[in-house]
Amino acid sequence: MHNQHLFMSRALIMSLWLITQAMLPAQAQQPSSPVAPFGFALGSATRQSVLETLKGKTTVTADGTNRYSGGPMYTAPGGNLGIEDLVEATFIFDSNDRLVSVVLTFPKGGLDRNFGRLYEHLNNKYRLAQKKVPFVGDKYARYEEGPSIIELTSRHLGFSIEITYMTTGFEQAYNRITREQAAAKKKREGEKF
Repeated sequence: MHNQHLFMSRALIMSLWLITQAMLPAQAQQPSSPVAPFGFALGSATRQSVLETLKGKTTVTADGTNRYSGGPMYTAPGGNLGIEDLVEATFIFDSNDRLVSVVLTFPKGGLDRNFGRLYEHLNNKYRLAQKKVPFVGDKYARYEEGPSIIELTSRHLGFSIEITYMTTGFEQAYNRITREQAAAKKKREGEKF
């Protein structure tokens, strides 16, 4: 009787474990909520809704057409946007007026103080995919959240820190155009020899 009870207990535990394992992939595939700096969801917020919301908080300046997205860009001073030490926010839209990137600029602060603070905030909210945070040198962290990417960058010899929120489509266009420009520059230089 004892052996039969032990066998049934083990069978029950094994069944529960198998059910739990079967459920894990389904949970992992659930879409995450969209990345939404200032409440503006990347890939779906419209230019009109972003500008109307910002109008009551800060001044917004048209900043031309973005070479990677083909859409308009707008810049706003960061003082009234509710984030400590934010100097400037740039909002980049695609040719369909959908928000595809937001770039936030901060001063480094003494001993790169702001990097640690911003890194901690992002770590608490997004999934860290890559990091390079040496004591001296360029600092970088990359977060991936569904169809969005967040990059935190601080150049060693620079004076500012940037957080770039972008859709994967914007990143792909950026990488493609950057490669094309580098290849064209190399070709032009090679023709001069």
